[in-house]
Amino acid sequence: MAKKLLSLFSLLLSTCTLLYAQSIEDVISTRDLYAKNTNKYITVKGVELKPGLRMQDLLQVFESKGYTKSSSFEFAKSEFGIFDLSGSFYNRRDCKIRLIPIESDNRIVGKIGISFPERNSFRALKEEYDELKAALSAKYHINSCKELFDKDYLNSDTSDYLKLNALKKNECIFETVFYLSDDNISLLLGQIKLSITHIEVNYQSYYYVNLLYTTSDSVIEQLNNMNNDI
Repeated sequence: MAKKLLSLFSLLLSTCTLLYAQSIEDVISTRDLYAKNTNKYITVKGVELKPGLRMQDLLQVFESKGYTKSSSFEFAKSEFGIFDLSGSFYNRRDCKIRLIPIESDNRIVGKIGISFPERNSFRALKEEYDELKAALSAKYHINSCKELFDKDYLNSDTSDYLKLNALKKNECIFETVFYLSDDNISLLLGQIKLSITHIEVNYQSYYYVNLLYTTSDSVIEQLNNMNNDI
């Protein structure tokens, strides 16, 4: 039965037909079996992102490693259940870290977002993105990678201004998604998304590289929500 479940869900994941899963309990059983067989998890700052990881426990780990609460920590916690921190990550100072709970239980970690310091040139963004991509590739499997501009000529153009402007207008994508292994079923144990992104605040653009760790609990919750939608 276990082998049949593994084969079934591997097929469902690879063909994007997750909505046909019999029940979310089957998905969880498959995840737990896969986790037991692989005995490996996505990690962040040395912490394994196992199912059921608690927000408070992860907060304590980050604080023990020198991370400090941001000025908006109490507001973000009370309003959204999010823990806002700051500190160094991958030898970059002044990174912003957000611990985000799953929707159904604000005690359980759902996502961990790491925003690297603002950069003012596309060249600097791409260099940082490439460095992180190489480091993550040494530990995890690249499941998907999209790196291109909407306008073909920009892919070979050397104009930093034009490339940064394309990023501002959402006319390009630089995004790599990592799984634990080349088996699509490993998505059930979480994923990492590396991207070059930007935000607009008061008509001012801010450009940075971002890492988003999604835990198994968040993946399961998203699948459950999808099943409930149909």
